[in-house]
Amino acid sequence: MFVKTLLLALFFPCLISTEPIELTDQTWKKMLDGQWMVEFYAPWCSACQKFKPIWNDFSKAMSSKHVKVAAIDTDKYPSLSNRFRIAGLPTVFYVRNGVFRQFEGGDRSLNSLKKYITNEDWLKTEPIPSYIAPDSIIMSFVSSNYNIHQLFTVCSSEDVFTILQDEYKFPAWTVYIIIAIASILVAFTAAYSIASITHTFVDGLFKIYTKFTRSNENETEKLLEPTEQTTATNVTASVVEDHNGILDEEVNVEEEEQTESN
Repeated sequence: MFVKTLLLALFFPCLISTEPIELTDQTWKKMLDGQWMVEFYAPWCSACQKFKPIWNDFSKAMSSKHVKVAAIDTDKYPSLSNRFRIAGLPTVFYVRNGVFRQFEGGDRSLNSLKKYITNEDWLKTEPIPSYIAPDSIIMSFVSSNYNIHQLFTVCSSEDVFTILQDEYKFPAWTVYIIIAIASILVAFTAAYSIASITHTFVDGLFKIYTKFTRSNENETEKLLEPTEQTTATNVTASVVEDHNGILDEEVNVEEEEQTESN
């Protein structure tokens, strides 16, 4: 496969697409194989519009490497937004053989994106825990929250209730059961979503606290280093003075003994 791609790139460069791959709720699992950088965006997002040329240039830069660059429209595929717990746009994920990491490159410049791959800066980012990874069973259930909410809204309307009874001949008790099940599923997914967001928030606070604590420890060590050196110097000087004092006493004793003998 790599040889074919290389030959195409050398002799038929126009056939090699350098545009980001558009993933959908049906094709997103492609990113579980190999290396991927995936951006989540929305057409109405001004920050996404500013980031788009950078992302396109990054896609071109990665065309000669084993890294695929993709994009997902959260407006078209809100279930994927729930699955990946997208809290802001644009958001970038690095996926390597099914292990997910959220890109934390700071300014999201073309240079920082390249360094993230070429310098393997992604190793500095903790992977997302497997139990809340986008391909986990729990997040698969959470991703259906949007569709379940739609179903709940539709089933709650009197028109649909009438349609289910009159046209589809559903008994009233069956419609009520459908609404009850939908309500339970919505409540469960909403509760888990809140717990998931809380977990992300607490984890972020813990990282900030750890970073702040480490910086304070480093500053304390720097302040203590001169003090320790001064203490060591004072101790050495004190030892030298004591030694010199002992020598002086010995000399005085010898002089007194010589005087007495004379």
